[in-house]
Amino acid sequence: MPGEDSPNPFKVPPPDLRSANVPQDDDASCRSQNREAMDRMNERNRVLMEARMLPAHAELSRDLVSEIVDHFKKYIDKHDITAAQVGREIQYAPAVISAWMKESYKGDVSAVTRAINNWMERDARRKEARRPSDYVSMWLAEDYRTYVYLADKQKKMLVLVGPSGTGKTKVIKTLCEELRGLYVCCSENMTLRGLLLALAKELDWTRDGGHRYELERYVIERLAGTERIVFIDEAHLLGPTIRSLRAIYDQAEVPIVMAGTDEIEGAVDDRAHGRGQFTSRCIFYSALDHIRTTGGGRAAPNEGKDLFTVEEIKAFFAKRKIRLNRDGLQMIWALSCLAGYGCLRLVEAVIEMAFIIDPDVQALGKSEVVAALRMVERKSYNAITISVQRQLQHWDEAPAVLAKVG
Repeated sequence: MPGEDSPNPFKVPPPDLRSANVPQDDDASCRSQNREAMDRMNERNRVLMEARMLPAHAELSRDLVSEIVDHFKKYIDKHDITAAQVGREIQYAPAVISAWMKESYKGDVSAVTRAINNWMERDARRKEARRPSDYVSMWLAEDYRTYVYLADKQKKMLVLVGPSGTGKTKVIKTLCEELRGLYVCCSENMTLRGLLLALAKELDWTRDGGHRYELERYVIERLAGTERIVFIDEAHLLGPTIRSLRAIYDQAEVPIVMAGTDEIEGAVDDRAHGRGQFTSRCIFYSALDHIRTTGGGRAAPNEGKDLFTVEEIKAFFAKRKIRLNRDGLQMIWALSCLAGYGCLRLVEAVIEMAFIIDPDVQALGKSEVVAALRMVERKSYNAITISVQRQLQHWDEAPAVLAKVG
């Protein structure tokens, strides 16, 4: 990181908030703007990228089939895709695809050709959607890491709270691999037995089922004496059932990390009536206590940190060769810092939609981001723009935040 006297290439003057403000929509204007975006996408979809225009409901000529076979071979070679993989996606056996490529298939050649022709178009359109899904390193990741290390060192249970879309799962999986731990991700309506079965299978349980007590005893016996750290992701989906992990913690004596949204704080709290047997065994970290309120956190506006720095967001998109104009960078940074709306997941959806609306845009600006945001978040658009405008007031502070974090 440059010293204090070094010029900061990302330092920008405070934005003119009058020009940075995002217009809120009334129903009529929003419908008009959405229709315009839809018309542009419809026009784009009429232009084929990789597929050939084929006559409808007619047997294809040998020359046309040969042309598509040749194009298909070049396409999968260019993108390092196997014919077997394509077969799985279009539900044809590898032997069928192989025979079709050799032009020796005895079945319905036209049907296979149409399926492969359509697959190439669909695959090309998927590749066109530039989704920045890789994790961005940030101060919050270091906080997560520090508390996981603390739980591992002290052999404690850790309640780890982080906003959706901030890379929490990526950090947990990385630490699970680094610490040779055990990872299970909870799902909607998962029962205690479901959780125990998932843990047991990670510990080489070979049966499809098992009674709850039987599964619990198996997990405890396999973990006892190992000191392996256990990661339970999306733990808030279990509700108060999560407290049943106390038996594993007490008897196997292994550290357990329970990660999720702030709902988990209420789920683990058993202090009512002077108990607290579960809570007293836990250490707690909530990212919301450190994020400024404009980003959906609980810290005061002048005390909290932004989820991402301007530098991180700029570098994030530069690596993926996605160019942002200054006002586009402002908008994307502000959206990334909104903890209540999915953070990077929202940004991913907006960027993808922006390129769907206009795949040929050279650099995304505010107008492209706003148009995409309207399409992605129609119902919440006005509420999001209010939060964006509040967040943009901290734009000139963003480089200083990075220096404070180190």
